[in-house]
Amino acid sequence: MPYSIDNAENLESADRLLDSEVSRFEAPDKMSANTDFSNTDLLLMRICKLLEVRLRSADKQRENATMEEEAKNDWVLAAAVIDRFLFLTFGFLFIAGTFMFFLAFSLSP
Repeated sequence: MPYSIDNAENLESADRLLDSEVSRFEAPDKMSANTDFSNTDLLLMRICKLLEVRLRSADKQRENATMEEEAKNDWVLAAAVIDRFLFLTFGFLFIAGTFMFFLAFSLSP
């Protein structure tokens, strides 16, 4: 699923990160008019946080894809085992049935 800036969850996450980032830079003992961030700084911080959220969501997607691939491989292995078991069972029954058929007709008068 491609990343979308319109995704509300990602924007909310970025806003929470931005709020925590701004509060981290504003030390309580230095709260003055000089510590205000300009609009450009705030926009750059928001863009940075959006990029971080995008990277995290891409990591989650890769992790989910890896987990799905592992589960798929497990099912493929299980199917191969069942397939082999049924093949051997069918082969044994076919050979045994053929043997019994020829044995029954060869012993009859």
